[in-house]
Amino acid sequence: MIGSNSKGSGFGGLLGYLLETRQGRILDRNLGHETPAGMAREFRAIANRRPTAQKVVRHFAIGFAVQDGEVADNIKIAIAEKLLAGLGYENNQYLIVAHPREDNHEHDHIHIVANAVDLDGNLVRDSWDYSRTEKILRQLETEYGLHQVASSNYRRQPKLVSPDLDAKFSEALSLSHDLPTYIDELRSMEIECRFNLSYHDNVKGISYVCDGKVYRGCDLGYGWNDISAKLNYEPERDLEVMQQANVVANAVNAKLDRHQKTQFDRLTQISWQMLDGKPQFKNTRLTLDYDPECQQMTLLRHRPCKVVLCAQMQADGSWQPVGLPNIQPKDVELIDRTSLKLGIQALDNSPMDNLAQAVISVPIDHSIDPNRINLATKQPQPQFYADDDGLSM
Repeated sequence: MIGSNSKGSGFGGLLGYLLETRQGRILDRNLGHETPAGMAREFRAIANRRPTAQKVVRHFAIGFAVQDGEVADNIKIAIAEKLLAGLGYENNQYLIVAHPREDNHEHDHIHIVANAVDLDGNLVRDSWDYSRTEKILRQLETEYGLHQVASSNYRRQPKLVSPDLDAKFSEALSLSHDLPTYIDELRSMEIECRFNLSYHDNVKGISYVCDGKVYRGCDLGYGWNDISAKLNYEPERDLEVMQQANVVANAVNAKLDRHQKTQFDRLTQISWQMLDGKPQFKNTRLTLDYDPECQQMTLLRHRPCKVVLCAQMQADGSWQPVGLPNIQPKDVELIDRTSLKLGIQALDNSPMDNLAQAVISVPIDHSIDPNRINLATKQPQPQFYADDDGLSM
């Protein structure tokens, strides 16, 4: 098994992504609600017992080896629960989700969402959690007779690239002495570079666009650390070159796989509802613009500053990408959180919806806390919780 850990501060976006965007199946949980919005509120209620904690979302993904075939649900649940207990989350809220196999996943895999704040209000420490996760998974492989996977210290990842494409990257790197030359060499081979720039314009990674498809540099063996060590890179000199490269790469006509198409459809639908007939929607995190003349909608994220997608409405009401969408999981989480605050039902049965009946909804809580009654109006007041992008209900 291979495990990955990540941390965040918003439960709603992650739960919506796992259960609705990816159509996940719940294996086990210790939560009362069944909808993503309801479960997010349960998680947040406990997290607020530790108001100084910021990154309270724990997301663990476990991928089983291809040799393991289809792993039984009871084994998946047992492994998830023992991993949580081994990492110190035995008194915490959790959710275990299984995802169907897809074209880019030939193996079983599960996701675990846990609250870093336990039921007593204590914060679970996460020091060395990745190495601890690997150690626990090695033990569980032996216990359940699963295929033994070498730990990352001893594992060399194969390049996920065809020999022809690998030869192009190798040739471009050998002929280049600096980053602008490297970009030009690849462009002559019909490969575009797209750089992941942070809010402060630091390079966080690189991906490549070839034949309308996006490849992560680290998967190909030509990630940012690999190439920057061999090229003469100067941040101030090369920043404008990288920004121009991103503009060119984002203009390439996209060929979306099923997962990318699902993300694109979800974001365009929610964005269209957020516009609500207006030419623009704007808050501190994003800007949505719609040009009625060309029926084109653009979603811009402010931090980091990037165009997430540009889409054009078709005659049947569906949307088609203009250029190459740059949709990351955090973009989906941001849109989901924004839509929940606006009371938008995320998906409906329009022609572009391939996730029929998957609706983000906020269940009505009929229990009224007397402490939340507005004495002037005698009406219950909405309760807000601190989130990473402001206030959320």
